[in-house]
Amino acid sequence: LMRICASFPSQKAKSIQPYASLNQRHSHVRSPNHLNPNFAKFYSTQTTDQPNQVTKQKSYNSSNVSLNQWKRTHNCGSLRADDVGKEVTLSGFVASRRDFKGIYFLVVRDGYGITQLRIQEDQVQKLGVDLGSLTIESSIAAKGRVIKRPEGQQNSAMSTGDVEVELSGLQILNVSAIVPFDNRHEDMAHEELRMKHRYLDLRRPVLQRNLRLRSKVTQLVRNTLIDRGFVEIETPVLFRPTTESGAKEFLVPTRQKGKFYSLPQSPQQYKQMLMSAGFDKYFQVAKCFRDEGGRADRQPEFTQVDMELAFSTPEDIYDVIEDLLCKIWKQVHNVDVPRPFPHMRFAEAMERFGADKPDTRFGLELVDLTKFPEILAKFPGNEISKRVVGFNLKKGNKHLSKRVLEQQLKQAGLEESVVVKFSSLDAEWKGNSIVKSFTPEDRFNLKNAFQLEDDDILILKSGPRYDAHQLLGRLRLNYAKFLGDLNEISIPHDQYNFLWVVDFPLFSMETPGEISSTHHPFTAPWPEDSHMIDSPSDDEILKIRALHYDVVLNGVELGGGSIRIHDPEFQLEVFKRLKLSEFQIGQFSHLLEALRHGCPPHGGIALGFDRLMAILCNASSIREVIAFPKSITGNEIMTGSPGEVTKDELGEFGLELRDDGKKIGEKLR
Repeated sequence: LMRICASFPSQKAKSIQPYASLNQRHSHVRSPNHLNPNFAKFYSTQTTDQPNQVTKQKSYNSSNVSLNQWKRTHNCGSLRADDVGKEVTLSGFVASRRDFKGIYFLVVRDGYGITQLRIQEDQVQKLGVDLGSLTIESSIAAKGRVIKRPEGQQNSAMSTGDVEVELSGLQILNVSAIVPFDNRHEDMAHEELRMKHRYLDLRRPVLQRNLRLRSKVTQLVRNTLIDRGFVEIETPVLFRPTTESGAKEFLVPTRQKGKFYSLPQSPQQYKQMLMSAGFDKYFQVAKCFRDEGGRADRQPEFTQVDMELAFSTPEDIYDVIEDLLCKIWKQVHNVDVPRPFPHMRFAEAMERFGADKPDTRFGLELVDLTKFPEILAKFPGNEISKRVVGFNLKKGNKHLSKRVLEQQLKQAGLEESVVVKFSSLDAEWKGNSIVKSFTPEDRFNLKNAFQLEDDDILILKSGPRYDAHQLLGRLRLNYAKFLGDLNEISIPHDQYNFLWVVDFPLFSMETPGEISSTHHPFTAPWPEDSHMIDSPSDDEILKIRALHYDVVLNGVELGGGSIRIHDPEFQLEVFKRLKLSEFQIGQFSHLLEALRHGCPPHGGIALGFDRLMAILCNASSIREVIAFPKSITGNEIMTGSPGEVTKDELGEFGLELRDDGKKIGEKLR
């Protein structure tokens, strides 16, 4: 409201409305001509028997302007005090306009910055253009002389704020229709509206900076890897459907009846076959696809910096990635990141932080109470697999009302946890039956283990190994953000805690009795653990450690990789352990054949490039670093993608839509 009120005309300075031309400022009739000033050029309303009928008048929007006479000499972010006196030509979009005491001001913007143009009242007629038709976001070319701004009128918020351009010529290249939102204030337009008009949204300086920086970082990645002897090789986008991971694939129908391509979730299998082909250092900036729900850090199509090295060890991968990331941070933020990055075992990360991608910029660590069997016994559950984990909400009784505490616990999935509000004045702890069963020795051990102080709230959760850790890990992050907003703890945005998380389990069991690959089925185990693949015991299988590594920054996984299985017989055994059918194993026959023909040991990694750029740009979502992203629902709102097709088009692929609730695949099987 303050911005709107500030834009109203006053006696001192008349601020021109950004959404209409000058001759429309006081119009209260929203006719089609008013909605789009271009319509006024093409049509004129006629008095006829049919009042809504219009007669077309040919008039073109300066489409035949010769730009040879208007070649820009400078961009809109480059002029400085040293340029005073120079004759310049600028091109860009009208960002704002106003008149003040007979002087007209236009602010012109391009992808490099903004510059203020100054037009004296007696110059308006000489320019030979109709300023009344000039709307916000129109594209123009302007000629003039660089002059110093009058004393006291400098704008330190603009890189060009010491100067302005006194116009001698102005060419309107294309008059903009009335824009649906004001680009100067991104918070005034809903994201869905900005996505629908993404070409306008992309004119915002922050998005211009993000995408231009993305281009520079992409070039740095390529140069760094090529200098290290890597070869950039493109792999196919049309692949075959496989059972590579839990994520769903996009299927692409073909005109061969019953046969489909899939869009690859990664170039994983192709790059392993490139190792067999003798390309010992491969990389590509790869487009990948996953058919999954959108989140702030997920898109159905995304970009990876993908690489693979033959005859490699994990240390070789660490060296390449650390060198690459350090160069990126030096160029973008001028920060010298120390090397080597510290390492943390998966088990330690889960037990201390409740996450396999820990944010180590702050403490607030979890405590596993397994070392206190007397306390453990007071919680229900399987005595073999049970864990009891706790987290101290420091000063939670001071900062959290009962309602907010319940919200924090619900967001983390901890509604059934044990809650203890600690006070040194209480001889007995208040809580449920478990709390009341704590002996004086139990209370002493808990107080020391969690360093409890007055107004602290202790949250205890029992469950299978890592289940309770993950829930409390979510609470840790939520509460840390809450305390950070209150300035109770410091979480510096310019502190970069890079970390390697290693020694992941090769297999996981998210559903009882169902073993799955923690990373993907091509990950090699530690050599010392490989013999356990033949064990009939699931417990033994789950103890196998993987040669898998993730690079993490401040709680965000930047990328993950592993040393791969190069023994075809061991790879086949892994497939069988995962209970793949003969048909599913057959989907990997090409890879097994490549391994049988002398494929060398190899390993690799993929960096999530969109996520990396979001961190470098301090963006809240990866959508802010992608030119044309999908929405949370997976739709591309601007073009209406995905779109419907006709029955005839479906028929060309032998497909039809069914609405009887049955899966199409049921009939095929």
